[in-house]
Amino acid sequence: MKYIPVLVILPLVSAFLAPAAGLINKKFGRFFNILIYAAGLFFSLVFLPQGFKGGYTVIIGGWRPPFGINLYYSTVSALGFVVIYFLALFIHISDLSEKRNSYYNLLFSMFVFSSLGMVATGDLFNLFIFLEIGSVSVIALGSFVSERAGTRGAVKYMIPSNMVAMFMLIGIALIYSSLGTLNIAHISTSPVLNGPYALVIGLAIFTALLFEAELFPFNTWVPDMYKGAASTFSGALSGIGGFAAALVLGRIFLTMMGPDSSFKLANNSLAMIVMIAGIISLLLGELSALKERDVKKVLAFSSVGQMGLVAIAFASKSELAVTAGIILLLNHSIAKPLMLITTGFFVKTTGESRWDKMRGIARMYPMMGVVFIVSALSLMGMPFFMGFWGKIELVKSLIGGQILSKIALGAILFSVIVEGAYFVRMSHAFFEQPEGREYNRAGRVHIIIPVLVLVAIVIVLGLYPNYLQSFAGRVSSDLLDSATYINNILHTVSSAGVGL
Repeated sequence: MKYIPVLVILPLVSAFLAPAAGLINKKFGRFFNILIYAAGLFFSLVFLPQGFKGGYTVIIGGWRPPFGINLYYSTVSALGFVVIYFLALFIHISDLSEKRNSYYNLLFSMFVFSSLGMVATGDLFNLFIFLEIGSVSVIALGSFVSERAGTRGAVKYMIPSNMVAMFMLIGIALIYSSLGTLNIAHISTSPVLNGPYALVIGLAIFTALLFEAELFPFNTWVPDMYKGAASTFSGALSGIGGFAAALVLGRIFLTMMGPDSSFKLANNSLAMIVMIAGIISLLLGELSALKERDVKKVLAFSSVGQMGLVAIAFASKSELAVTAGIILLLNHSIAKPLMLITTGFFVKTTGESRWDKMRGIARMYPMMGVVFIVSALSLMGMPFFMGFWGKIELVKSLIGGQILSKIALGAILFSVIVEGAYFVRMSHAFFEQPEGREYNRAGRVHIIIPVLVLVAIVIVLGLYPNYLQSFAGRVSSDLLDSATYINNILHTVSSAGVGL
């Protein structure tokens, strides 16, 4: 397992070498990135069984934790590597026909690198560094395609991004001044902090994680960023960025700030805050999507709602709820990029950004229309689709809970109705008679493979959920088992944990 750092830095290699490859041949530069992501996916799948066997600590620089930097490879990071590389590969393939220069490829690789680092690092300050690298990449990529709309989205992202980064840095400074460590495992097992003080630290750190996970009250940037950015990069934001941020939120909240950690006096208060943020995100996102007409903004608000579901699941803290949250997170990470690739194709073909002006587009491209409907059904949580199993498990976990759990349950049931309303309305418009309007036929060969692979995953995991539930259960156990995490990092150095 000493080769795990190579999986993290592979996109960094791509970031620096792809521009040079592009100078030789532009097409070669694009395919060089694809080769890097394919290699990363291959080795992530090869190492995946090792993640099931337990946690492995990889020491960087020869200094053991908590004094040195470490990467931690377990079921959580194994899942993160596979999903991030998988989406990076297929999003890049779906983008082949677009004119992307070397700088775009470099920034996208840096975004992938930061996401991988986030899910693997065992140190709070390095988590902050990876978040900042990702933020710089997102700001630049957001304004790359559309100068006006993209710049608006990038500015709306940049201002709160700097604010939450400052809050997180304050939280890190307070932890270090109190406990003398920034190692996540060491923080968890340190002396118990005063309740109000721990609450302040937790809130300071949560600001950055809620922001990156597109959760209330730090989600104002989401609709404009999705609208202004390339549709494929919007898919990367939801499928890669949001996915990595949610996994880190789970690691920090459930492991570092667990009920037996140094934050135990503030654990219930922090859980309540995460639950409230999830409920408001769910309701605000779905109701905003209902009234929106811009197709990419609809999907942006939908992402806010879906991430609200994940926050509710994590805040519940039971193994059943966290397992449901992982399933919902996986479903969103697959179905939402699929929808954004599809709607990006619709926008390019029709020249319109409003879904009510795309009438009949699915009659011209029925396969793309069916793909949109399948991914919408999965996000809605309809039976026999991937998202159904996450929502049904989450509902089960909330039944019989306290008042806040009952409010969350009501919000979930209400959101299904609202989701159904706007997705059915959009799908109906796409399949309506176009009223004599003709659209320019656009080539779609480059997106057939990514679309078919993604939609197959949504359907197959919906029809055969045992593998999905088993894997999600392992991930939830990893997040909730603080004792094993602490032991693997602070007390056990396996043969994989050699200094690098």
